[in-house]
Amino acid sequence: MAQDAAERGDLVIQWPQQSQPQLQTAPPPAGISPLLTPPTPRPACVSPSASLDAVDSGDAVAQQQRGTARCIVRIQFNVPPGSPGLRWAMAEGGDPADSLHVYTSAGLSTAPCWFPCVDNSSERCTWSLDFTVPEDFVVVAPGKLLRTTQQTSETRTFTYALEVPTLPRHIGFAAGPFEGMVDPNLPHISYFGLPGTLDRIACTTAFLSKALRSYEQTLECPYPYPFYTQVFVEDPHVDVGVFAGLCVVDAGFLHGPENIDEVIPAREQLCVALAKQWFGCYTHFKRCRDMWLFHGLSEYLAACFLSAHLGNNHVRYTQMKKNDDVCSREWRTPLCVGPEDTVYPADVLTPRFATKAYLVTNMLERQAGGQSAWLKLVRSLLRPAAAQAPALVLAPSAVLAASAPATAIPAALATAAPTAAVAGEQATEATAAPAPAQAAAPKLKRALSTRKFLHTLKVTTGKDFKQFSERWLLGRGLPTLTCGFEYNRKRHQTDFAVRLDSGSQSAGGGGGSGGTGPAAEKPSAVSLTVRIHELDGTYDQQLPLESDLNLFELTCHSRARKARRKRVQQAAAAGQDAQQDAAVAAVAASATAGDEEQEAGPTPGVPVIPVLWVQVDPEYECIRKVAFRQSESMWIAQLEMDKDVRAQSEAVRALGTCASVASVNALGNLLNNDQAYWGVRAEAAAAIARTSAQPSAPRDLCYTAFSILSKVFRSKFFDASGTHPSPNDFSDFALYFVKKAIPPAVGAIRGPDERALPEAVDFLLLLLKANDNSRNRYTDPHYVASLLSALGCARPRSARDLRRMVKQARRFLALERVVPSPKGEVAAACLHALCAMTQGVVAVAAGVTAGATADASQLQQLLPDELRLGSTELFWQYATHSKSAVRVAALQCVAKLALRDEFERVLSAVLGDRSVRAQVGMLRWLTSMDRAKYYAAAFCGRTAANAALVHSCWSRLNTVAPGPDCVVRGALLQLYRHVRNSIVCWESGSGGVESYAVAVDSLLTTQCA
Repeated sequence: MAQDAAERGDLVIQWPQQSQPQLQTAPPPAGISPLLTPPTPRPACVSPSASLDAVDSGDAVAQQQRGTARCIVRIQFNVPPGSPGLRWAMAEGGDPADSLHVYTSAGLSTAPCWFPCVDNSSERCTWSLDFTVPEDFVVVAPGKLLRTTQQTSETRTFTYALEVPTLPRHIGFAAGPFEGMVDPNLPHISYFGLPGTLDRIACTTAFLSKALRSYEQTLECPYPYPFYTQVFVEDPHVDVGVFAGLCVVDAGFLHGPENIDEVIPAREQLCVALAKQWFGCYTHFKRCRDMWLFHGLSEYLAACFLSAHLGNNHVRYTQMKKNDDVCSREWRTPLCVGPEDTVYPADVLTPRFATKAYLVTNMLERQAGGQSAWLKLVRSLLRPAAAQAPALVLAPSAVLAASAPATAIPAALATAAPTAAVAGEQATEATAAPAPAQAAAPKLKRALSTRKFLHTLKVTTGKDFKQFSERWLLGRGLPTLTCGFEYNRKRHQTDFAVRLDSGSQSAGGGGGSGGTGPAAEKPSAVSLTVRIHELDGTYDQQLPLESDLNLFELTCHSRARKARRKRVQQAAAAGQDAQQDAAVAAVAASATAGDEEQEAGPTPGVPVIPVLWVQVDPEYECIRKVAFRQSESMWIAQLEMDKDVRAQSEAVRALGTCASVASVNALGNLLNNDQAYWGVRAEAAAAIARTSAQPSAPRDLCYTAFSILSKVFRSKFFDASGTHPSPNDFSDFALYFVKKAIPPAVGAIRGPDERALPEAVDFLLLLLKANDNSRNRYTDPHYVASLLSALGCARPRSARDLRRMVKQARRFLALERVVPSPKGEVAAACLHALCAMTQGVVAVAAGVTAGATADASQLQQLLPDELRLGSTELFWQYATHSKSAVRVAALQCVAKLALRDEFERVLSAVLGDRSVRAQVGMLRWLTSMDRAKYYAAAFCGRTAANAALVHSCWSRLNTVAPGPDCVVRGALLQLYRHVRNSIVCWESGSGGVESYAVAVDSLLTTQCA
C-alpha cells in the first residue's frame, strides 16, 4: 500500500485495482456524519471530490500505468467546548451580540486539539483553509483570502490559501464580528478588532510598519509571508499568539493617544511578535530543546529596533532589569533541555525562560565578536530559506472587503464551533515535483537545532563554544560573584579579590549534578571584566577566574598628587559638565589635604587614592549576581560622573543602603536632573526612602529625605507659591514617570518609630484632594493609583491620620462605581491601599511596630466593620467584579489578610474565574508569596489540616477542566509544589515531619479506600 498527498492535501490512499478493499464502517451516532465515507466507483484517475481535487493528465496516466486507484479519506470532527485548541471569549461587561468571538490558542501542542494533524518539525505543508461562519462574522487566518462564498442566508465561507510550507502548529485563525483596517504605510499589513476599537488599534500599531522595514534591513531578508495580520481578542492565555503571518494579540494592549503607561509594554510585545515571523514560524526549532534559540533571536531582533525607536538607554536599562529578574529565582531547569532532564512544561513555558534565552543570546553576540559579526551569522541562517520566499503582494487584504457591520448572533453559535475544512500539501521531494522555475533553488532547511547553530557559529568565528554550551545551555543555576578590592600604596596597585559561587552549574546533558559536571570542572571558561575609573582615565581589566577564590594585582596608572591636579586642569579645559567638575575637584582637594598630612598618615574618611570608582562586569557580559562594596564616596562619584544608565542604577541601589545625608543629597541631585534617564530617577526616589529605613540611619534622616522629595515635587508640579498642586500636565513623558514615582517614595519614608511622618501623610492627602486632570490631554488613572498605593504604604501615627486615609480610599472606591477607570486600575489600588492599612493596624495590635503612639484598639475601632481584624467582607464583595484586575486585587487582599482560614475559598474562586489570564496571574501570584511571611503563619501547628490542604491542591490539579487551561494546570502545579515545599519546610523546622507524613498517608489511604 502506498500513501501520497493529494493536490489539496487530503489524505490519499492508493491500492492496486485488482484488490479493491471492502471498507467496513460502523453506523455513526444520530446527528453525526461518518468518519470514513467509502468512495464512489469512478475512473482510476478521478478523485471522489472534483470540486476540491484536480488531477493533471500526467498524474492520471502514471496512476493507470501503475495500476492503482485513488481514494480520499475525509475526517469530520467536532471540537468540544473547553478544548485547548479553541477559545470562546467576549469583552468584559460587553454584549455577546457585539463581542462574542473565537480564536485558536497558541502553544506547542494545541494544533492537534482542534484539527487532525501530525505536528512535528518535518510535516511542513501548504494549506487551504475553509471556514463557514455566521454571516456577520469575519474570519482572519494565515495566507491570502481567495474568496468569500455565501452559503445560506445566515452563513458564508471564507477560503484562505497559504503557499508557504508551514507547520501545523503555526496555523490558527480568529472569527468574530471584527472590524478591520489596512496599515497606511504598508498595504500588506492589516489589523482587526472588535467593534469600536479601530481608533485604539490605529494608535497602538502606528509604529509597526517601521519595525517591519527595520527587520528587513537588519536581516537583509524580506518578510516571508504574503500578508501580516494582527487581530486583537479578549482574554487569551498568552499575551501574543504567533502563527504564520498572523498574530492573535491580547486586546488589553490597546491604548489611545491619551494613554501613556500602556505604550512601552505594548510596543515591546508587538515587536517581539513580529520578529517571531522570521524566528519561530518561518524558521522553526527542530525539537523542543531548541526553543530557547528562537526566543532569544526574536527578542534580540526586537531590541535592535527598540534601541533606535525608544533609545539605547531604555534597552540597556531593560536588559539590566531582566538580568536581575532572572537572577532573583533559582534555576533548576537547563535552558536547552536534554532527554535526561525531568522538566515540567510549566517551568519552560514562562516569561522568565524567554528572558533568560534573550540574555544568553546577548552573551553569544559578544562571544561572536560584536553586533556586525553576529548579524552576519543570523543572515546566513535565513539566506537559504529566503531564496524561495514568496514575493510580497502589496495590496490591501481582501478580507477587509468581506467585513460587515456586526449584527445579532444566532443563539446556536454559543454552543457550536465554526466548521473548518483544513487541507495541507506536503512539501517534500517524494510527493510533488518542484516547478521548473524553482528547480535550481536550494532545498528549504528551516528546522534549526542548537547543535547546528553552534556548529555554524564555530565555523563563522573559529571559536569553540563547547564550554559555553555546557555552562549556559545545559547547566543549571547561575553564578554569584562576591568582589572586593584594596589600594596598595607601597606597590601602587589595586588588589582585587573575587569569590565565585557557580550555583550548581552542572550540565544537564550528562554532566552530573551538584556542581560536578563539566561546567564545574572547567572554571577557566569564566572571564570577568573589571573597569577601574582612575583620575587619568578608565581602564578595563580581564580577570580569568581559575578557582573559587581568586586574587589579582592590578597596576594603577594614576598618581595620587600630580596626576590628580592634572586631571582637574584637563577636565576644566575640556568644558565638562558642572557636576563632574565638582566631583573631580572634591577628590583633588581631598588628595591635596592628604598630601599635606602625608607624614602624619592618611586622614580617616578622606579618599587619598587615585581610584575614583570600580565597576564589576559593566557591560553585563554574563548572567550573574554581583555582591560588591566600595566606599560611599566612590558610589557618589560613580553616580555623578558616569553617564551610563547601568552604572547609575548600580550606584543608586548601593546608596539606598547608606544611611547618610551625603547619600540622600546625591540621590536628590539625580532626581532633580532632567537630563538623566527617567527610570534611574524613579529608582533614586525609592532609594531616598530606603535610606530612612536603615537600622543605622540618624533620627533626623527621615526628615531630610522627605524634605528633598517634597522639594523636588513642589518645584516641578506645584504653582509658583509652592502651596497648591498645579493641574496635571503629562506632555513630558519622562517627567510624568518621575511624578508618578515620588509619592510612593514619600509614603515609604519611616521615622525612628517605624511610622510615616505626619507631614508625609498630609502631603499625600493634599495630592489626592487637589488632583485636577480636567485640562490634561492624557488620562491619569495610573497616577491616581500610585497616590493610593503611597497612601496605603504610609503607617499613620495618629487616629486622625488613619481616619482621613480610610476616608480618601473609600471616596475613590465609591467614585469608581460612577466613573470607572478603563481597566479598573483605581479600584484595584483602593483595595490594596485598604488592605495595607488593615495590615498596619494588625501589626500595631500584635506589637510588631515599636514606639506606637496610638492605642491599637483605638485604631481598630476607626476601621469600617468590613475591615476589622480578621474580616474580609469588603474584598469578597469585589471578588465578582466585572473587571478582572479588580477581581484579582480583591483575591490578593484576602490572601494577604486571611490565608490561613480562607486559602481553600480563594483557590476555588481563582479556578472558577471566567478569565483564563486572571486564573494564571493569580495562581502565579500565590506561588510568589513569601513563605516566611505568609505560608509559615498559615501552616503553623496544623499538621492534619496541612495534609488535607496538600491533597486538596493535588485533587484540583487532576480534576481541573481541560482546555486552554493547560496553562492553568501548569500554574496550579507550581502552586502545589510551592505549598507542599512550604509545609515540608515548616514541619521539618518544628519537628513534625513524621506526623505530617503519617497524616498524608492516612488521608491518601482513606481516599483510596
